Amino acid sequence: GAAAGGRRRRSRAAPRVRRGARQPHPPFLSGEGPSAMKRSASQREIFPGLGNVDGRSIIISQLNELQDRAAHIWVQLFTLVLIAFITQGPISGRTAHIQYDHSTKVPRIMNVSALNLFLLVFLATLAGCTGSEEHSVETEAYTGEFKILALHGGGGSPEGLMGQPGMQDLMSDLPEFEFFFADAPDDDSMCDQCWYADPPGGKGEPNEDRTWADISIEYLDGIVEEHGPFYGILGYSQGCPMATVYLANSNTSFEKAFLFNGYLPTTHSGLDDTINEVAPLSVDALIFGGANDVFIFGVDELAGVYQEPTIIISSTADHHLPSSDDETYGDVLAFFRQGTNGTL
Repeated sequence: GAAAGGRRRRSRAAPRVRRGARQPHPPFLSGEGPSAMKRSASQREIFPGLGNVDGRSIIISQLNELQDRAAHIWVQLFTLVLIAFITQGPISGRTAHIQYDHSTKVPRIMNVSALNLFLLVFLATLAGCTGSEEHSVETEAYTGEFKILALHGGGGSPEGLMGQPGMQDLMSDLPEFEFFFADAPDDDSMCDQCWYADPPGGKGEPNEDRTWADISIEYLDGIVEEHGPFYGILGYSQGCPMATVYLANSNTSFEKAFLFNGYLPTTHSGLDDTINEVAPLSVDALIFGGANDVFIFGVDELAGVYQEPTIIISSTADHHLPSSDDETYGDVLAFFRQGTNGTL
C-alpha cells in the first residue's frame, strides 16, 4: 500500500457515489461456484492462463469444430464425384459441350442438357451454401460474451482472486461475462507474484523510474494480443494500480474498468506522473472500497484520475470483493450489466 502524496489534481466532474444503498440482487449462491471454476492441477498444466473455461469445454469445442470440417469435406467430395459423373457420362440422351465457331471467333453452346445444367447449378449452390456456412462459423467464432481481463493482488495469484467468495458470486451471477485471470510475470527484478517491485530505497523514497512496470505492461500486451479483445479490465488490490498504469501507457482500450480495494502507485512517482499526464482516463470505471479496509484511502486516489467514476463503498467489507450478501452487491452487478443488454 502507499500513502497518498500531495499531488496536484486536475479538476474533474464529480463522481457518482453510492454508499451502502441496498439494491435487489440475485439470491445468495452457496458453495464454491460453477464446477467450471474448479480447475485441477492437470487442467492448469494443459490449459494455463485460462479464465472460467475448463479443459472439458475446450475439448468439446475442438471436437465440434472437427465435426463441422469433416462434414464440409464430405460435401465437397460428393460434389466433385457428381460433377465428374455428369461430365464423363450422359445423364440424359444429350450432352453439354461448347463448340468454337472459327468463322465468327465466338464460342457457341451446343446441345445443353436442361437436366445437366440444373444439376450443375444445384451443386454450385450447394457448394456456395456450405462455403457461406463455414465463413459464418469463422466470423462468429467470438461467443458474444463480455471478456474481462482480471489482475490479482500483489503476492496473490489467479487462483486466489478467482477463489474469493465475491468473485465466485460474480461469475455465477454474470454468465454473460468471461473472466480471464492473468498471472503476474515471473521476473527476478520483481517480488514473487507482484506486478511491479517496491522502490529500491523502500516505500519511504519514491521511485522516479517511469519504466518500472514495463515488464508487466509488455506482458499484458501479449495477453491482449493472444487472448483478446477484452471488454473490460478488473483489478484487485495491487491489480488496481497496475490496471491504471496499463491504461495510461498502452494503446489497448477497454469499455470498462472494475477496481476493487485498490490505490494509486504513489510510492512510484514515475508511474504516478505518467498516469496524471493522461488523466482523466475516459474509461467507464467502477471504484469499490470497503469501510474496514486499510486501503480505503485508495478510493479517493483512484477517483482523481478517472473521468466520472462510479464509486461504491461497502460499510461492512474489508480487503476483499463484495459477496452476494453485501449491501452493495446489487450496485456492483448493475454496473457490470449496464450497457451490455440495452440498458443505459
